[in-house]
Amino acid sequence: MSGAGAARPRLLDPTSTAAVILGAHDWTEAGLGRAPSFLRSARGIVAYLYDASGLGIDPELVLDLFDDPTDAGGQLARVRDTLDALLRERRAAGRPVSDVLVYYVGHGFTDDQGHLSLLVRRSRRGLEAETGIKAPDLAHTLRLAAPQQRRSVILDCCFSEAAAKAFFGMASDLNQQVAATAAKDLRDDQPARGTLLLCSSPTSEVSMGAPNAEHTLFTGAVLNVLRRGAEGFPPVLSFADLRDTVFEQMVVSFGANAPRPALHQVNAAYGDLTRVPAFPNRAPAHVGAPSPEPPALSESAPVRIQSQPEGTAPPPLSSIADRPESETSIKQSANLPPPHIPRASNLRRKGQWLGVGMCIIALIGISVFVVNQQEASKNPSYRNDIKESPQTPDPYSLAQQRVAAGDNNGAARLFRLAADQGDARGQVSLAHFYEEGRGGLPKDDTQAARLYKLAADQGDASAQVSLGIFYEEGRGGLPKDDAQAARLYKLAADQGDASAQVSLGIFYEEGRGGLPKDDAQAARLYKLAADQGDASAQVNLGRFYEVGRGGVSKDGAQAARLYKLAADQGDASAQVNLGILYEEGRGLLKDDAQAARLYKLAADQGDASAQVSLGIFYEEGRGGLPKDDVQAARLYKLAADQGDASAQVNLGRFYEGGRGGLPKDDAQAARLYKLAADQGNTYAQVDLGILYEQGRGGLQQDSVAATRLYQQAARSGNTIAKQRLTQLGKRW
Repeated sequence: MSGAGAARPRLLDPTSTAAVILGAHDWTEAGLGRAPSFLRSARGIVAYLYDASGLGIDPELVLDLFDDPTDAGGQLARVRDTLDALLRERRAAGRPVSDVLVYYVGHGFTDDQGHLSLLVRRSRRGLEAETGIKAPDLAHTLRLAAPQQRRSVILDCCFSEAAAKAFFGMASDLNQQVAATAAKDLRDDQPARGTLLLCSSPTSEVSMGAPNAEHTLFTGAVLNVLRRGAEGFPPVLSFADLRDTVFEQMVVSFGANAPRPALHQVNAAYGDLTRVPAFPNRAPAHVGAPSPEPPALSESAPVRIQSQPEGTAPPPLSSIADRPESETSIKQSANLPPPHIPRASNLRRKGQWLGVGMCIIALIGISVFVVNQQEASKNPSYRNDIKESPQTPDPYSLAQQRVAAGDNNGAARLFRLAADQGDARGQVSLAHFYEEGRGGLPKDDTQAARLYKLAADQGDASAQVSLGIFYEEGRGGLPKDDAQAARLYKLAADQGDASAQVSLGIFYEEGRGGLPKDDAQAARLYKLAADQGDASAQVNLGRFYEVGRGGVSKDGAQAARLYKLAADQGDASAQVNLGILYEEGRGLLKDDAQAARLYKLAADQGDASAQVSLGIFYEEGRGGLPKDDVQAARLYKLAADQGDASAQVNLGRFYEGGRGGLPKDDAQAARLYKLAADQGNTYAQVDLGILYEQGRGGLQQDSVAATRLYQQAARSGNTIAKQRLTQLGKRW
């Protein structure tokens, strides 16, 4: 051994190893559904870590964040803070930590530049890179939290070797690194530093598995080797031994198409960590001797060891009398009736719930295999047939591979084959292709509806949601039928589907589909979905807290918290509502700068109410923005073109006054006022009445029409209309 000090413990010695478990199996709120094999894989690894015949690590040294509800940044912060505190405590107690093991099970996503993100439970479709744990961030966190420790990282996800760029600066060949450090290996067979990265699949390959598998293909093989051992190998396996034996198991269970795990090392100047003993080998010592059946490792150990950070779980719904919603806020403008900012309720983003099967594909194009419980219950040979032919993936799994390879036409053919075999996942995916006109298929809502019905009849929750939306909107040749929609939403909601819970909550809130108007039921459903991280549910539950509805107390702070959770996911309506709270100082400190920032985020997504609010801030020079009528006019026009009544009023006034770079044009003003007045906007009714009274904007002078408009506005409470009628000696 080099140096005069005592020899360091072996790699992953149970007395000096800290472990972190990352990943998720439930992406229901993102439309991806659940992957039970991911959960069982993570539990199996945790059980191995704790078991005395496994690594036997003290549970106090394990940070389990699998399925943690916090976002990617929050999880990395907990990894950093927990490791920092743990390493300090152990060092002070004379029991220093020499190794840190990180194990991830879940979805891997690579962007156009090949950068890997590890999805967590809070990850969102379309924002994978933004809401997942970026490989460079994980590498940086580990270097920061454990700078003196050996770090071993195991990634079980698609494209996992793409992490090598982040961890090592380049995905260099392992053998070249080992050869370059061979001399050092002779001097120190237990290096003091270095990082290992064991990946389930190469950079460009998905991680695969059989559709009814107990575990993922890679982690299942890892657990099999660690539990049963590897004959002919040393008493303690190295990472290189594990890689080789795991690949052999993967080939046996899946066939020659199994992805080959990759092993890399960084900072090899201290020696080759890949050959250092790490995992006890439970096989007999003699080559060729039969392997005894190992005692079963308990997988019933709780996956979550660490307590949740304070404030992550919303408080329970409690009783309080139902109250009506607050009136919409009004903004004042000098010498003109105040512009109106509508409250953005965004009850639901219609048509956005695509369902489990297709969302898995549309999000990351990787293989997630969920057991078809209905088919298995109807046909017991379904499971056995697949187990007896592990090298023949089912059509749905092959279709996913085709999507991952960018071959939508080939995927469509395989989805059709799966659908024709009665596979609900294939029916849902093929329906999405018809709905979107993908894979060489025509855009055909009728075909989509037929396929959704086939899958819904098998109990598929995503199909029930999609078919419910079709009934709600009268699409695909189906009649517009809220009662059918409500029935389908309830079936899916009872299975825990978050989007169904939101939809059913809206029906209770509005008293639709034959359901009674019941805010308490709506609040209960919104809370169920909000607890799963669903942004629309968080917005709707926030509205209830804001005004005290559905048995929840009026609580601006709770409303702000829920809006922030949804706003952080990019929900535009949440950004608007949170901006209003900042602007008005309700539940939060009054902060126009924060309000302006949030309005801009939502306005950039095309939200009309945000465009109006941001336009007013530019018009008045608030929130750190310059006073800029041109910008205000541009924003008002964007919102007005979407039919927003407040924007039409504000843009009409700009035309009437010749402001914001617009020509003075009473005819345009009259046209805009009429559009808004027809929607019941009282300020538009007053402004249009003035033009009728004065005979401007191409309108004939008409005191009767003016009076009628003033009376409409006055009856809705508009004080300016009441004053005008008083001046004219008219009643309202």
